[in-house]
Amino acid sequence: MLPQFYAWETGFYRAPTLEERLACGQQIALHLQQVVDQHQQQPGAGDIVDLLLAAEVDGERLSAEEVQGIAYLLFLAGIDTVASMLSFTVLHLARNPDQYAQLHQNPEAIGDSVDEFLRLNAFISLNRICEQDIELEDVLIKAGDNVVIPSAITSRDPQVFGTPDTFDPDRSRGEQNRHHAFGAGAHKCIGLHLAKLEVRVVLEEFCRRASAVSLSPDRKIKGHGGTTMGLDALPVDIKWTTQ
Repeated sequence: MLPQFYAWETGFYRAPTLEERLACGQQIALHLQQVVDQHQQQPGAGDIVDLLLAAEVDGERLSAEEVQGIAYLLFLAGIDTVASMLSFTVLHLARNPDQYAQLHQNPEAIGDSVDEFLRLNAFISLNRICEQDIELEDVLIKAGDNVVIPSAITSRDPQVFGTPDTFDPDRSRGEQNRHHAFGAGAHKCIGLHLAKLEVRVVLEEFCRRASAVSLSPDRKIKGHGGTTMGLDALPVDIKWTTQ
């Protein structure tokens, strides 16, 4: 069902009308409801849905609706975000061939580079509703206003990160852990460890198979904004290694 999942996910985030986006969201919810219902009737698949249905929190089981909600979050977060992160990472490496050459020659350094790629190419914009009127840096924000906080900006705050626009995989652990690619505080992404693992594995395989990557000179990069920014077209030239 992967092609169908991609179609629903893309429509949910980027369909041209609200009605189309809502329709895709309803299709996702309906499918996941059927999945949870099936697991309730026939447990034993041993997957995450079985795990959630059997889990206890303070002696209480999660309801079917709660399991569906968790599944819905995992569905939307798991498909789009890592793909977007990888597209920005490849764009960065294509623009900086010397850095790619270093990773290709020293693949053991990829693990220490993942957080820096995330910091430098953060693509999530956090949304919060202001609870009361407040003036911040001479700007009046009123109660009810929707405040958009781009992690691409907060993760390059010069008060937190030295040389914030420079790729530096050797940053201190304190700096590495303060980027906002996964949000912060109580809202920090629960899937961050899996996401970083996926990025690392893909980069390790890519660096093993490709000796060089560069931007194609004749074609344009295309992208989209929104809560989750991403690239829709990234034309690159790849020089594959001889296996």
